[in-house]
Amino acid sequence: SRDNIAIQGFRESGKDQYVFQANPLHALTYPTYDRSYIVLIGANKTQASQKLKDLTRQYQSRENEALRFNLLKIIEDSGDAFEVEYKDGMHVRLEAYGKGASVRGLVWGAKRPDIVILNDIQDVEDMESPTTLEKDWKWFLSDIKFLGYSSRIFIIGNNMGPNCVIEKVF
Repeated sequence: SRDNIAIQGFRESGKDQYVFQANPLHALTYPTYDRSYIVLIGANKTQASQKLKDLTRQYQSRENEALRFNLLKIIEDSGDAFEVEYKDGMHVRLEAYGKGASVRGLVWGAKRPDIVILNDIQDVEDMESPTTLEKDWKWFLSDIKFLGYSSRIFIIGNNMGPNCVIEKVF
């Protein structure tokens, strides 16, 4: 469907593999215009960049060579962004940001993000600060929710109480 998705689960339940890895790898393997700009958001920029690097290394690995059957070239592989071009001229771009980043007006060319994946943006320390919880919620409502009219939002996280972002989304 075209709906937004929130996935709550316990630690080690495979949330990350199902959404954060499978979805972008599918978009890279079978590129379409409506899945060509994907934004990955983590608890901070460093974590998001590391997750993007892990994902792109998996895509580029020898054992996953079959995933790249239509790939022409890699345009950018910086840890902050990964962009590829395919033999038919299609491009796919993934970008990494940390929680709280100013992403509201994000565009790639004239395109808004098709898919936004938020992965474990809050932790136990965040739950101890009412100020952080309120700030995170305001950021979600002002920046994430309004990234683009047709942007799909996937949130992966643990339910850490009634004031965490994923619980408020539910």
